[in-house]
Amino acid sequence: MKDDRRFLSLIKKISIAVIIIAILIMLVPIPALLLDILIAVNLISAFAILAVSRRAGKVADFPTCPIWLLLSTAFGMAVNISATRLIFTKGKDFDGRLIGFVSDFVAGSGEIAYLAASLVIFIVITIVHAAVIVRRQKRIAETASRFTIDAMRTKQKDVDAGYNAGLINQDMAASMKAALQREYYFYNTMYKVGKFISANEKFRIFVIAATITGGILIGTKLRGESINDAVKLYIPLGIASGFLFMCHALLLALTVGSVITRIWAARTETHS
Repeated sequence: MKDDRRFLSLIKKISIAVIIIAILIMLVPIPALLLDILIAVNLISAFAILAVSRRAGKVADFPTCPIWLLLSTAFGMAVNISATRLIFTKGKDFDGRLIGFVSDFVAGSGEIAYLAASLVIFIVITIVHAAVIVRRQKRIAETASRFTIDAMRTKQKDVDAGYNAGLINQDMAASMKAALQREYYFYNTMYKVGKFISANEKFRIFVIAATITGGILIGTKLRGESINDAVKLYIPLGIASGFLFMCHALLLALTVGSVITRIWAARTETHS
């Protein structure tokens, strides 16, 4: 019991620290080197959550999964905003290596036709990611949450019936009800986190559009760049930034879908 309280206390402290860091990232301009580090941490954390969730066969194996998913999503949003701000402020002098590397790959030969093709492909990938993967994980979480809520009352009645019949004692009944409450909380929270990840996808698409259109407007109106140079600069940067944060969102969406599916399948096998 004391260990559980210490663990929950540690999770709360980590959550507060992550939230404070995310707020600072959004408010305080950061150098390109720090941006690269934050993007790398963002991707590694999402991959780590997915890797840990692969071992979860029941709710008790990874009960804090929704918390980590929520913190990772919020942190990713903050880093995404910071990357867009740095692109706006530096323009052609932008020196973020991760975004720059992907941007060089997207730009290719630098021809407008090549950029247009890259943009169309990226739009298709974004639509598939938002409409299929993210929406699917949200649906999985929603379905699991509804089934759990519907079955919870029946299971509680079964526990009460077993206790009244003398098949289980009071401690066992209390323990079984507590497990049902944890299961309900887990699936309901995962559903809400899935909705948050889905909303973050809309936010990410908005940021990509703002990065490209805002960058072109700033470049042409404030920096005196030609429309051709602005297009060649900000479309690759916008796509590169969007792609890196799409990878992060993809890992989180896969985590939601896979952990719920695995736990649900394991529970079904247990009851069958």
